[in-house]
Amino acid sequence: MDEKIQKIIAEYSKMIYRIAFKHLRVKTDADDVVQEVLIKYMLNKKSFKDKNHERNWIIRVSLNCSHNFRISNFRTKTVPIEDVVDLEHEYQYELLNELDLLKDKYKTVIQLFYLEGLSIKDISEILKISESNVKTRLKRAREMIENIIGCGDFIDV
Repeated sequence: MDEKIQKIIAEYSKMIYRIAFKHLRVKTDADDVVQEVLIKYMLNKKSFKDKNHERNWIIRVSLNCSHNFRISNFRTKTVPIEDVVDLEHEYQYELLNELDLLKDKYKTVIQLFYLEGLSIKDISEILKISESNVKTRLKRAREMIENIIGCGDFIDV
């Protein structure tokens, strides 16, 4: 296997998996999305401006593939996220569980900002929406989660 492809797999496969699993909630489906994204990367003849541009492209393709996979298949069985995703902090698991109650547009910005650590600017570029729209979605999502879990302070990372 090409050394560049091995590097991309090592660097991005866990992130792609987290994105896919959050949307699909089925390990095998998330694995399929990871494979699909990596194949698209290998077939992509596009050159990237920089590392950030490459990462944003991979995230956007991961979101698109996850969405397409979800709407193409009806799934009924899910697995607790703790069983398949290794996160650094306990609050991240709680956050992921609360995200299921949000609409996709809010779920995505929360995941990218808090779990993937992306900046507002990067999220804006990936989702092709304005930075102010990203901020608004984050604010609304935080408010929704605060109402759901019944606390006054959202965890600020």
